Amino acid sequence: MVATRTLRFVALTAAALSLSALPFPAQARTAVEPVAAPAAEPVAPAADPTPEQIAAMRFGYSTPTDNGRLTTAQAVDRQIANYGHGVVRRFYSRPPASWSTINSQSRGLPHFISFKMTPQSVNAGQHDSMLLAWFRAAPTARKTWWSYMPEPEDDIEDGQYSAAQFRSAYARIAGLEHRANNSQLISTLTLMAYTAGSCGRGSTRNIMDYWPGSSNVDQIAFDCSNRGVNVGEYTPPSQMLAGAKAAAQRLGKPWGLGEIESQLLRGDDGTRRAAWLMAVGRYVASNGGTFACYFDEKRDVDFRLHDAKSKAAWRSIVSDQTP
Repeated sequence: MVATRTLRFVALTAAALSLSALPFPAQARTAVEPVAAPAAEPVAPAADPTPEQIAAMRFGYSTPTDNGRLTTAQAVDRQIANYGHGVVRRFYSRPPASWSTINSQSRGLPHFISFKMTPQSVNAGQHDSMLLAWFRAAPTARKTWWSYMPEPEDDIEDGQYSAAQFRSAYARIAGLEHRANNSQLISTLTLMAYTAGSCGRGSTRNIMDYWPGSSNVDQIAFDCSNRGVNVGEYTPPSQMLAGAKAAAQRLGKPWGLGEIESQLLRGDDGTRRAAWLMAVGRYVASNGGTFACYFDEKRDVDFRLHDAKSKAAWRSIVSDQTP
């Protein structure tokens, strides 16, 4: 991600992961191997996963509602049909929905949930009661990665709040989570991969400006898009994600991808993007990555996996869950 939202979606375009046995070298830029195309229509979801399978899940997807044409529950069901059972990535631009609502929409799957409230209001204690109740009501039989104010970097640069205010608010919320005493809650600081020197070089940011303290962070998520789209490439994950991996290692925390995406390059029928997705998944799984969700959305840029080959690759990743 870059220093502006527009650049984030246009200049960085990445994609996701897999753990299948397709022999695709991470360094290859053009010599990608084809992925077999599935049927054009979504594949019917398998039987509901077992508790053991749910516990092992780390790959998943966002659940777009197509500007409200689908309910959230319908969007989740569509992604299950497209990719299989996986981690559900949910974005809230406000406090999170109640767990009764989330549970009714999620088919019992693990979640990566981000939410927003101004650091000023958090630091004033305005959300303490609500958040403590929310954490205490969270599921204890499946993981919930949670993240407060994902990608705060641009907001801070724009003067909406200071880095100190963000760090203080994050620490306050983490303290409330600790009081819930639920080991399935995973505090996940979410930053732009660009900040850590990934998904495009040139960042002068210091990741420590956003660091709320080791005791308040369980894992680090990075959001990354494939910047290689600017030069007609799917950037190898060994180049694209090395900075994110190194930053997490310096801080002594596991890492993952809160968002990973890529546009389909001009002239690609999906073969190249599918192989790239598989390579990214393999890199995450073999380099300490603990989770990754594909950003299957159209915002300023269309990252959706509409072609059959890309869709088959991500389905393979989500369905296998292990390398």
